[in-house]
Amino acid sequence: MSGSYTRHYTRKPVSTPGRHRQPRRHLHRRNYVPILRCSPHRNGQWAKKINSKLRYFGAWNDPAAAEARYVGSTTTPKVTSGEKPPKPSKDFPLFAHDSGQWAKKVRGKLHYFGVWADPDAALAPWNAEKDDLLAGRVRQNGDALTLLALSNKFLDSKRRQVESGELEQRTRHEYETFAKTW
Repeated sequence: MSGSYTRHYTRKPVSTPGRHRQPRRHLHRRNYVPILRCSPHRNGQWAKKINSKLRYFGAWNDPAAAEARYVGSTTTPKVTSGEKPPKPSKDFPLFAHDSGQWAKKVRGKLHYFGVWADPDAALAPWNAEKDDLLAGRVRQNGDALTLLALSNKFLDSKRRQVESGELEQRTRHEYETFAKTW
């Protein structure tokens, strides 16, 4: 074993009470736990579980860089319920979600509308989309390109190609017949 690991890490016992022993092939790396509370993962990187997700911070052979990435990581823990802001008014339809946004559960699905800092800005999309959501329709934004508009643009471009001689009229007619089936 290299002496560089003993300089940077504290030694932990091979087995701890109440836990299963680790497989022998991993003991040589798992005997040394970094001071920053990351653990060596079997893929050769230092890892830590944050918000129920495993995050990797660097290779075993570069513990200083892994520690720097861990300390400088921008991952923040989930907000506890005590830190959520109160509703701006009693009849405010949205609730403060742990993600830092105002949300509403409609027909069993969560929908997010804006950050906590600006509840009025979150209320505007809710008011614009609530009829569609409550009726079970897909959320619509007014500038969406419909299939009809897309096919019309396509046929116009093919008409211009026929006029310039790049395309035969028969091919354009087949495109038009196909577009009408949609």
